Amino acid sequence: MNTICTYVFPVADGRHYEDAVRFVASYNLRPAGADHRLIIVSNGGQPTFEMRCLLEQLNHPYEVFVHDNTGWDIGAMQAAARNYPAEMMVFFGTTAYLRGPHWLKRMEDAFKTRGHQCLYGSTANQGDARVNVTPHIRTTGFWCSPALMNMYPNRVTDPSQRYPFEHGVLGFTQWCRNQGYGVYMVTWDAEVEFPHWDAIPNGFHQGDQSSLIVGDRLTRVPYGCDP
Repeated sequence: MNTICTYVFPVADGRHYEDAVRFVASYNLRPAGADHRLIIVSNGGQPTFEMRCLLEQLNHPYEVFVHDNTGWDIGAMQAAARNYPAEMMVFFGTTAYLRGPHWLKRMEDAFKTRGHQCLYGSTANQGDARVNVTPHIRTTGFWCSPALMNMYPNRVTDPSQRYPFEHGVLGFTQWCRNQGYGVYMVTWDAEVEFPHWDAIPNGFHQGDQSSLIVGDRLTRVPYGCDP
């Protein structure tokens, strides 16, 4: 299967360096279990010397795609989808890290089972109409066909558009649902549709969160149970 994994690594002032250290450590510790290309999106310019030194610790070949940081992480993900054709593309936000081995095999299994015209994520939010948050796949660790991402009509070019992309009424998840495409939160052993995301045993902010394939800053202390 032609799969690309992308990780967004911001250049700006090194404040995300520790997040990238966690991602690299988890990537090296937990084998993907499937062949893939690894694309590091250097978001905001060429990678710094410090970034390069960290990336050289990866135990898998990688390529660097330089993005100008328009739209921050979401803009970078959309740019990667436009520039790298693939059957399936995995999008890792800056704070993402892998929580178990054979994570990519599990992602590909879900993709093959449910189809290429679907959106998949490791964590999902049921939504809260009181604060204008619609049910959505969280964008720190999600995957789909890059063709599907490119079909979405709204280009994110400003940071203020990021949250509307994720959980707005015109966001990517809602757009997929409106087209009749499947939207799944994927655990180690299930693909779950809305409105059952909060009922997943040990799911996002449930129990010990052991069902999650990908973690991020909101699955860690003080918001979650990972250190």
